Amino acid sequence: MLSFSKNTSDLPLVIKGIRTVKDATLCAEYGADGIIVSNHGGRQIGRTLSSIETLQPIAQAVGDTIEVYFDSGIRRGSDVFMALVLGARAVFVGRPTFWTMAYDGHNGVKLMLNIPKAEFDRCLAYCDYRSISEISNSSANIPSHWPSEIP
Repeated sequence: MLSFSKNTSDLPLVIKGIRTVKDATLCAEYGADGIIVSNHGGRQIGRTLSSIETLQPIAQAVGDTIEVYFDSGIRRGSDVFMALVLGARAVFVGRPTFWTMAYDGHNGVKLMLNIPKAEFDRCLAYCDYRSISEISNSSANIPSHWPSEIP
């Protein structure tokens, strides 16, 4: 079993792969600085709730005790917007970075990051927001079949 102590490093401890409220609250209880709600791109855990479906209950459970980040399925600016609506502080982009790096190196990655940024800025404008701080959980229609609680 892998063991890690916050005494090992002065760097913040952020745990990736959080899928349940129980795991998120344990991370907070044991002193993690943040968590990344992720299903590792869906490659590891098929036929379960998607990461975006689990994000809001997890973010609500930990409140402001630790930072909540999100990855999995970020392809558009509206995906970033929805993750922030559901409680993420920030999002990570994985696979598209590799695709665009193969396409055109650092210029491809720059292009890939600029497209969702422009889309995100439009989402803010369409919702009549001027900044990220204005986003709230009432900013989007959350499907009724998404869980409001998860263990």
